[in-house]
Amino acid sequence: MTTSRDPELLKRAWLDWRNAIGPPIRPLYKDYVNTLNIAANENGFADYSEYWKQSLFPDTPGLDTLLERLWHQVRPLYTQLHAYVRHKLTLKYGPGVVGTDGTIPAHLLGKLLVQNDYFMSRLNSK
Repeated sequence: MTTSRDPELLKRAWLDWRNAIGPPIRPLYKDYVNTLNIAANENGFADYSEYWKQSLFPDTPGLDTLLERLWHQVRPLYTQLHAYVRHKLTLKYGPGVVGTDGTIPAHLLGKLLVQNDYFMSRLNSK
C-alpha cells in the first residue's frame, strides 16, 4: 500500500483488509467500549468520553464549547486542505477513481492503519 499507485490494486487490498479485520473485531470493540463506559459510570462519569475529557483536561471548564468554537475557526482551513488533496488525487487518478461525492477514498491514502501508526508513535514517544 505504501508503494503501489494502482488504484484497483489499492482498493482491493484495502477492502480485503477491512473485510478480514472489521467483522471479527467489531464485537470485541463493542465489548471494550461497554466496559470502558461501565468503569467510567462506576467512577461517577456519564460515560467514558466524560472521564477521558476530565482526565486529560481537568482545568478546562466549558471544554465542549471551546472545542466547538475552535472547530469553527479551523474548519475553513480543513475544508481547503481537503479540497486540495481531492484535486491532486483527481489529477493523479482521474475523476472516475476519486469520485464526485466530496469524499476521499481511503485506499488512495497509502496506509491501512494511518491512525494506528499515529497513536503508536505517540505512545512510544512518552
